[in-house]
Amino acid sequence: MDPNVCSSCLVADVPHADCAQESEPENQETLAGGVFNLKPLTEELPSIVFLELGLSWPPSERCCFAVRDERIVRQDVALVQDIVGSNGARMLNKSEPFGESRLSQDFLTCFLPKTVFVFDDPGTLREFIVQYKDIARDFTTPMDLNIEIDFFTAMDSDKRARYAAWEEPKQYVPHGRDVNAVKFFEVWFNAIKELPEEATVYLVFRHFWRDFRQLRGLASKSGLSQRQVMFLFPDPAPYARLDDHEFFIELTVASVTGIVVAPMYGINQARRTMLVNHGCAGFNPPRNMA
Repeated sequence: MDPNVCSSCLVADVPHADCAQESEPENQETLAGGVFNLKPLTEELPSIVFLELGLSWPPSERCCFAVRDERIVRQDVALVQDIVGSNGARMLNKSEPFGESRLSQDFLTCFLPKTVFVFDDPGTLREFIVQYKDIARDFTTPMDLNIEIDFFTAMDSDKRARYAAWEEPKQYVPHGRDVNAVKFFEVWFNAIKELPEEATVYLVFRHFWRDFRQLRGLASKSGLSQRQVMFLFPDPAPYARLDDHEFFIELTVASVTGIVVAPMYGINQARRTMLVNHGCAGFNPPRNMA
């Protein structure tokens, strides 16, 4: 072997004359006779991993209702749905293997605003909150967090049918009392109370709870009325669709957010009697807001 020829040239099979005899630049390492710059690789690798992990699910675009300047507006929202089950949230699970809070924070900063975590039972929501707070406790800034609650998936099918029916009870009681709706919603709202302040809550109402007075009280007590709330009203089954669908949409949004809407005013006696006979309550403006 020519003592004047370096080993790198022999391995790479290049003319020795082309070999630079200068010292290797900073942040470079020699591996198997070749020179590799490791700094760009370590900077780019998280981004490559993030893209591979985070963009595997397409977003779903849906029409929501929101309150802006005390007015109800429609808003199209496109978010990736992460349906949370017993194994936890896929997006949070993907962030944990990084094992280093900066990388986890970078990953979640990229994808949390584009993701909505979907829940159909309050126990799973509570477990998620514990998981999220454990991951987020070392983050330097609060994260955008989108939470979707599909209230009625967890309700027994027989109770759901009774709840959704537009019927006059033999004896007047506010709507939902016969299926213990107060307790049903209360468990959900107690779980919502534990969410971080920065969470936006998406509420899915497949059916209307027509006891607006009770709904208003629970939303206020749980702090939900002070949060950023979005509402989804999927098209109901034919047996569950009410004649005045838009009226109940507006009253539901108003009850949760604590605003007053026009349909609360000018209700004549015949319509009032019909609403009360079907279990509706609290459809007038609250006295302190009238």
